[in-house]
This record gives sequence, structure tokens and C-alpha cells, in this order.
Amino acid sequence: FAPSMGILVMFALLFIFIYNKVKNKKGVELADKLMIGFVVILLGLYAVRTYVRNKDWYSDKTLFIHDLEYSKNSIKINVTAGNTYLGLYDEETDEEKKKELLKKAHECLRVGREKHNANYAAWFGTGNAYLKTREWENAINCYSKAYDINYTHADELHTNSRFVAGQAREDKN
Repeated sequence: FAPSMGILVMFALLFIFIYNKVKNKKGVELADKLMIGFVVILLGLYAVRTYVRNKDWYSDKTLFIHDLEYSKNSIKINVTAGNTYLGLYDEETDEEKKKELLKKAHECLRVGREKHNANYAAWFGTGNAYLKTREWENAINCYSKAYDINYTHADELHTNSRFVAGQAREDKN
């Protein structure tokens, strides 16, 4: 990440500054030991953090749902978590849990749309969420908005829209 670059440069300059101060006052040997100590501590901390984070990287499901706790305003995380909740909805058999997963999906996708109204994945995911509850008109409206944003996915949108239209006709009969 680009923002991390500034912090890394700052730390490198700080280490050089401290190294030079210690070297001038206490000698090269102590300065070298001090820098090795800093590096070992820093690597140790990052190794522990990486180990703890590994369970979150198990799958996209665990990653984005976990990251939602820490990045509530991220468009990418909200939209991906919303679509992940829709996937979990499909896998779930308990009706109460399915309702909760769908509610979470709608909330995440809503945040994604509010933060960036021209987010194709947020609108398409919301259409899929409405599809699951057989809210055909809302699904079509969301797919239409997704098409307006990015018509390059027209085949996918057309297929979903035709499915929705067919299901809506079936419901009326």
C-alpha cells in the first residue's frame, strides 16, 4: 500500500538518526547491537501479527467479514462482505440464520452504494439479494442500475433479468 511507504521511510530515517547518534556517543559496536535488537523486535512483532492474521486469510469469507469490523467505511470491504453474506445465505439451511445473513448482506451493500453510488458490484449484489427474497421489481431496478454503470456485463445482467421476469410470471400464475 502506498500510505505504508511513507511510514517505512520515516522509520528508516529514524533508525538511521538513532544509529548515528548512538554511534557518535557510544561507538559503532553498541549502535550495531542496538539496530540488530530493533530489527529482531520489529520482525518478532510482525511475525506474531502475521501468525494471528493467518486465520482471517483462510478464505474470502473469513477475510472480508473479519475486515468489516475494522474498516466499516471501506467500499470494497462492504461490497465484498455483502456478496459474501449472500454466498453464505445460499449455503445455510436454518431459516432464521438465512434471514440474518440476508439482512447483513443488504446492510453492507447499502453502505457500498451510499459511499459510491456508481459501484457496479454493489448494485448487482443488491439485485441478487432481492432475487433471493423474490422481490422481482427491486431486483430488476438494481440490475438496470448496474447495467447503466457498466454495460460490459450485459450478458450476465440480461440472464439475471430474464430469470427474474420468468420467476415473476410464475408467481403471478
